[in-house]
Amino acid sequence: MRRGVLSCIRTHHASFLFLLLSLLAAGCAVEFRQPPPRTATHGDTPSCSIAAYDEVVAKVMAEYCAAAYSCGSLEGCGNWSCNSCQLHSHAEAFRFSGGVNGTGVSGLVVHDSDINKIILVFAGTQAGDLAAWANNLNGELTGYTPCADAGCQVHTGFYADYQALAPAFLEPLSYALARFPRASLWVTGHSLGGALAMLAVADLKGNHAVRIEALYTYGQPRVGNQAFAMNFIGLTRRQDAPTSYYRVVHAQDPIPHVPPILLGFWHAPTEVFYNEEQTKYEVWK
Repeated sequence: MRRGVLSCIRTHHASFLFLLLSLLAAGCAVEFRQPPPRTATHGDTPSCSIAAYDEVVAKVMAEYCAAAYSCGSLEGCGNWSCNSCQLHSHAEAFRFSGGVNGTGVSGLVVHDSDINKIILVFAGTQAGDLAAWANNLNGELTGYTPCADAGCQVHTGFYADYQALAPAFLEPLSYALARFPRASLWVTGHSLGGALAMLAVADLKGNHAVRIEALYTYGQPRVGNQAFAMNFIGLTRRQDAPTSYYRVVHAQDPIPHVPPILLGFWHAPTEVFYNEEQTKYEVWK
């Protein structure tokens, strides 16, 4: 049974099949859906201009997520020759990696001159990375310092990975932003990478005053508690620096439904829900 009030549904015919939505599209469909938080903090304004969900943007970011997986595997991307890399042959990419306890967390800082975007990409967990999967299953909540006074908490394992990974991408990202000052910034990630992408946006906007045009994630798990979700809404909907945030979800993917609400975890809107055939989607605000 679905819970909560559907505040806005827009149904569309999908114009493409996502490269990544099938990666975890196994098992039973989960119909339970969490109602989004209704209020936010830190400057949330109903009148701010948030760009609508754009399948062209989603396709580009999904392709870069696929490239990030290639760069973190044996296929590699030293010469930017992977299949997904070649879809954006004019891009310049820097690979970063890190993580805790041997987890192979990685990603890319990319400048795509064809669209004049800087793209911060987080790869998800590789299938054989047992240390990363063990860290993912560490579902305890821990305090999130930037908004601890408001009761913000986040997933212990995700946050530990992000803190270990941040030094590896902040320098190349700062360099790219300085080198291409007219390029706007996108952030993206799949699965665990989606969780890290959300934490990165919270950090970059909340602590470094970085302007981020869009955050699109794919198969993202829940990252924090309700207070964190509310705070994140406020950060992305600031009138002076809005960020379009869309969580792309496939009907057969179980990952967006964990960690469970019963453990105190919440999603922040907005969800883009694709049907099993990936022919239609609904935007849940």
